[in-house]
Amino acid sequence: MKNMIFSLFIITAVSAMFSSCKKDKDTDPDNILKNNYVLVIENGAQSIELDNNSKSNQTVTYTAALVDQDGNVSHNFDVTWSSSDNDILAIAANGSITVKTAGSVTITASVTVEDVTFTASVPLAIQLPTLFVVAPAAILYEKGGELQLEAIYFSTSGQSPSYTYSSSNASIASVNSTGLVSFAGEGSCVITVTANLNGNPAFYVPVVVFEVPEVVLPVTYVKLNKNSVNLLKDETDQLTAKAYNLDGEVTGKTFEWSSSNSNIAGVDQTGKITPVSPGIAYVRATCNGMFDQAEVTVYPDTMVIVTPMYAEISQGSSYQFTAKAYKASRTILSEEYDVNFSWMLPDFGPGFEMFNIGTVDNTGLVTINYDAGIGMMSFVFAYDPNNLYSVGASMVMVKFDY
Repeated sequence: MKNMIFSLFIITAVSAMFSSCKKDKDTDPDNILKNNYVLVIENGAQSIELDNNSKSNQTVTYTAALVDQDGNVSHNFDVTWSSSDNDILAIAANGSITVKTAGSVTITASVTVEDVTFTASVPLAIQLPTLFVVAPAAILYEKGGELQLEAIYFSTSGQSPSYTYSSSNASIASVNSTGLVSFAGEGSCVITVTANLNGNPAFYVPVVVFEVPEVVLPVTYVKLNKNSVNLLKDETDQLTAKAYNLDGEVTGKTFEWSSSNSNIAGVDQTGKITPVSPGIAYVRATCNGMFDQAEVTVYPDTMVIVTPMYAEISQGSSYQFTAKAYKASRTILSEEYDVNFSWMLPDFGPGFEMFNIGTVDNTGLVTINYDAGIGMMSFVFAYDPNNLYSVGASMVMVKFDY
């Protein structure tokens, strides 16, 4: 069977509850039910960014569906939802999530129909802001496939960094030195991508690997021509989709196109993507209940460069940062804007005071607290108060003076 790309059709292993007596597979009603349906989590693999003030600037409510052999989709059942780590994220009975901190979790749906239980799982990452991202930022893939990761660096000062890759469980998914991921066994793990920058910042990609269920469906999976799309606000892109069953490509199928957030990126029924505002959305092509989705990142029309991009500052000392705004371009930064920047150094709130290393004034002057922890790091942000999507950042570390 052909390999499938990121977030293909959101199906994981299907399990059934059997009685203690062995029954004939062709006549056992439980087996007939099991082999006629597949459980699908419709949101797919996702990654969202943690906002220190509001916990998360994205809200997600998960939904699930049963798909039968004719491609019919049903939502007429009760779903039990669970998170692999409730300290990172909790999920309510209606599928809505509550983000608690950054990390990677696996979301699992369970449905029982006529004493037969179906389960499906998808990965979700809650990321801290970094100077680079990885696409795809979360992966759901079949056992035996391969997928290339792409690291995207946000700064224009100097060359892009090099990256190292590691897996928390290579027996599930291994990754080589270039970011090629190989899916070896069923289960979940995390791929860590570390940039060769000061502080060695890391980006975490959650992975769920599944066995393809033995269900004869008219469409077994859908495949897009791209698994990630990066757009400036004045650009568009075209996606195409193909449908497959166990015998190969299925022609003559109609796809339904949709966006997870039309306020960030819209898509028409030909697969043409139009950016609306900066952020991340998922564009999906669906056919007979199966779908593939591409992660669409829309970048601002303005690029803010904070100088320097990294500084070590001693306890009780100050350092002056500067910022400039440019018209975003695929080639060079030009057409500098005159912006009256606002500045911010994160305040992590009650209980996390140890992470508050200092303050920044309205000119970009950062002052480190006298009691700031040696080696603690944070970010200083410069942004246009009239255009909150125009923001730049630099890393700050409390300097070792001995």
